[in-house]
Amino acid sequence: MNIARYGIISGPILSGPILSGPILSGLAALALTTSLSTPVFADPAFGPHIDLATYIDQRGGFEGPAWTLSFEHSARHISTGAVEGQQPQTESPYRVRFGQDYALDFNQERGPCLIDFKTERTLCDSAQATALTNTSFFGPVRRNIDTYVGLSQSGQREIIQFGANQTFERFWLEAAMGVRATQVELSVTLEGDLHHLSRGEERVATLDFTASDNQAALDGHVLTSFTRWASHNLTLHPDILAYITEVGHIPSAMTFKVVSPESPQGRMEHWQLTSATPNPDLPELLNDKTSFIFPIEGEVGDVIEHAAAGLFSYRPTQESFLSEFQDALGEEDPAKALLIAHQEAFHFGPCPRETIGSSRLVCASLQGLTNAGVGNARFEALNDVLMRLGQVNYVDLEAALSPYLNADGHAGAGANLIYGLELSRLAQSDTTLIEDSALSPQSALNAALLKDPMAGDTYWYLAQHAIASGNYDQGWAYLDLARAGAQIEKTPALDQAEAIESRLKALAPGFFLPSEENLQISE
Repeated sequence: MNIARYGIISGPILSGPILSGPILSGLAALALTTSLSTPVFADPAFGPHIDLATYIDQRGGFEGPAWTLSFEHSARHISTGAVEGQQPQTESPYRVRFGQDYALDFNQERGPCLIDFKTERTLCDSAQATALTNTSFFGPVRRNIDTYVGLSQSGQREIIQFGANQTFERFWLEAAMGVRATQVELSVTLEGDLHHLSRGEERVATLDFTASDNQAALDGHVLTSFTRWASHNLTLHPDILAYITEVGHIPSAMTFKVVSPESPQGRMEHWQLTSATPNPDLPELLNDKTSFIFPIEGEVGDVIEHAAAGLFSYRPTQESFLSEFQDALGEEDPAKALLIAHQEAFHFGPCPRETIGSSRLVCASLQGLTNAGVGNARFEALNDVLMRLGQVNYVDLEAALSPYLNADGHAGAGANLIYGLELSRLAQSDTTLIEDSALSPQSALNAALLKDPMAGDTYWYLAQHAIASGNYDQGWAYLDLARAGAQIEKTPALDQAEAIESRLKALAPGFFLPSEENLQISE
């Protein structure tokens, strides 16, 4: 029996779209121009499983200077001259409040949003009167990098094909995604306080650094929050934002070119700073709010919320797994025992190669499982499937696992997790499989979690499935909740989440504070 094949010894924790998708292949090209040193991380304990008072307390409050900046914004299509958005002289300013480590944007389509650079989370207003949404920066940043890597072939294509008939230069994709493969050479022409930035013969931005009465107060931390906010919200190339940082002032006006699928011929955006007002109080968005909307709905969300809060009275141990494993052997069901052993590894990580004297009691008993399984048709069919994960066909998968999909406990959890992952893989090439199957990949993964909400690897694979389906925010919610959850086992698979976040920060540093300014939880 090849135990290593299916994860008990050295399972496939590095497979799947989180690490083997375009982000990993993209690193080969992109990492040449970035530092991959590990920065300080914001703790996943700031996720939506806590209340707002705890969030603010752990964050250390919102002390320090804050300024509300009002802008007039307009956009003009280059090809037609038609104006979109606001006319330059209208009375509808775009307002953003900048603190030393956050930006409160009042103009988001979904309502006001607090972009919290200290905790690396975005809090937005919701339809619920006392609740906010709470999402990680890493989901949208990962989506941007995936898009950039996919369209530009890891930064190697100079001309980007979008759809059947549209193309544009890579520079504009970099501006839209906030990511670049290599530094762009921009020439600067000074005209008094106007700084004209060009790429070759093409002018891409004009920045007006005319001094204001409040310029000194807006430098430093407020400037840092401004450039980070711009990375999240404006279509400004990272090297233009780097130039603003180098100058050391927030521009009093900006005019810059944007080329996108919506504006293939280009448009000129103009932002005029009209006022700056000090606001030292708690960000208004947080007034009268008490909680966060839990990002995962239904029974699965309820169970995760309980596990994250440590409310379950039972938590499996090495001894309880061994007892369940031995009971299955006593029932002369070695296939069930094999699934229990598989699920034990999803709690505690791969078995050590030397199991004699190990605290991993199930791992030390695997030779007995091998002996019990010889000649048992169910065991041999299941073992054959587990040895061929990533290559098994649907007929064999269904035959081996269907007897255990409705089983309780760890055997049922293991069966559903394997089934969901393999069915998801198979459905990529044959969508009719989901129609024919008793379960969808998502419902099987949900069943695995409901049967065993404390296995860290289940959250890892749910995150993979969500990201592969394009739901980046929910994918990171699974990772955050698993790492923060009081009763969820921290496994080697979950450890990979921090490595991913380190790489994302290195590839898209403009979305984050410099590493020395990241959060340490207040004592």
